Amino acid sequence: MLEYTTMIEIYCDGAYNPVLGQGGWAAVVVEEGEKRVFSGVVKRTTSNRMEISAALEGILQTPQGAEVAVYTDSQYLFGCMNKGWQRRANRDLWQQLDAAVSQRKVRWQWIEQSNISSSHKEAHALATNLATQGEKVQAAPSEKPKERRQARREFPVSPVSMATSESRQVLRIIDANLNRIGEGLRLLEDLARLVLNDAVLTQQLKTMRHEIVRGDWSFNQQLLQWRNSEGDVGIDIEVPGEEKQRELPVMAVANARRVQESLRTLEELAKVPGTTPKLDPEKFKQARFNLYTIEKDLLSKLLRQDKTRHLSGLYVIIDTQALKGRSHIEAASQAIRGGAKTIQLRDKTQSKKGLLPIAQQLKNLCAEHNVLFIVNDYLDLALAVDADGLHLGQDDLPIKVARKLLPMDKILGGSARTIAQATAAQSEGADYIAVGSMYPTTSKETAEVVGPERLRQIRQAVSLPLVAIGGITKDNVTEVMRAGADAIAVIRAVLEAENIEEAARQIVDRLEGRR
Repeated sequence: MLEYTTMIEIYCDGAYNPVLGQGGWAAVVVEEGEKRVFSGVVKRTTSNRMEISAALEGILQTPQGAEVAVYTDSQYLFGCMNKGWQRRANRDLWQQLDAAVSQRKVRWQWIEQSNISSSHKEAHALATNLATQGEKVQAAPSEKPKERRQARREFPVSPVSMATSESRQVLRIIDANLNRIGEGLRLLEDLARLVLNDAVLTQQLKTMRHEIVRGDWSFNQQLLQWRNSEGDVGIDIEVPGEEKQRELPVMAVANARRVQESLRTLEELAKVPGTTPKLDPEKFKQARFNLYTIEKDLLSKLLRQDKTRHLSGLYVIIDTQALKGRSHIEAASQAIRGGAKTIQLRDKTQSKKGLLPIAQQLKNLCAEHNVLFIVNDYLDLALAVDADGLHLGQDDLPIKVARKLLPMDKILGGSARTIAQATAAQSEGADYIAVGSMYPTTSKETAEVVGPERLRQIRQAVSLPLVAIGGITKDNVTEVMRAGADAIAVIRAVLEAENIEEAARQIVDRLEGRR
């Protein structure tokens, strides 16, 4: 006999059994030295699948790296594993068995029924008794063969191989839902990481995925044991209305809901007494509620992404004082014709009632030309005209408060002079940051000049788009862009020009020339 520390014995019988029914059975006994550590019966409707499952069941009871001798009276199993016989079916089980064998040192030995040694007859008799009588027997470990024989009616029965049909189906449900959770969270994580470039959301989703999907290895083995993808009746079922093509926001919501539903399923199954002792219902509940919040943050950022992509190039602020009586609409029209991609309305003099029709006309003009329209300071005015976004200064409504009040598809900008202000704006929900003043300016006499160097420092500290503002002209715009600006905000450099369109175009030409 081989001097292996672990020995597996597999006995197969294709005859009718009064307890297990038609289709045969395979008994598995695993011994480590003088200690029998496992015994059970595998029942299958086809003999080949039964024999492969029995071998997989036995080998999975041994630790990785173990030296295992497998004795079997199945010529088919021995031939496939030791003589290279052709495997015509059951690819899923063969893959699992090959993976398990590759992690151990396994020797295969065929034994004929008529030539079973005395040491094997006992195991064979026990296996036959298990299958024939259907008894759930359990044995205390023993040191000597005689003691082992006396205690053989007390051997442990594997909870996997002797599992009821109901518990096996529960394991399949758990496996399917863990797979859905892992797949859904991976997609959401990739959206946060590679589409939004959002480190916080990426970390939250990655942590959740690892905590939920990575479980106890032995429990994962049980789930793999009863996985039956080929026999899943729902694999080809399609529901009318399921889109073949989806935009990213719709895809994000669909996968978030998929994960939430699976978490709720596992939460409920974990409460079934004795069925799923490995699962913690509270863990799934907490993850589900955390995902509700993450879903909202992820969706809102995806919805605003198209708008933030427009934050490049020329950003013209239509300031009432700088217009000196000229038409807001005409000035904005000329700026847009000159290449402006964003228009902001700023007015510190008129009443909101007087500004409302102006804001509405500017909104309509910008929508017609696919240009962003931003309202400065006034949240209510931005909401009233359905502006694309709102811009707030350091002394205005806090960004964190405005973020809660704005619809999730509206962008929010904040002004910053320091690194601390910029990082705070990013953490509170801003979509872009206006940094300035770059140079001395008469548009805002109290503006503190921080220069392009401060812009470089903030560029290193935040990942949001940066809009440089303050004293910028066509002569210094290149320096500012090289410091890290994504867009250039101007007032007088364009509005005080005799030809607004030409002044805007000159700046745009400098911007595009740099690129």
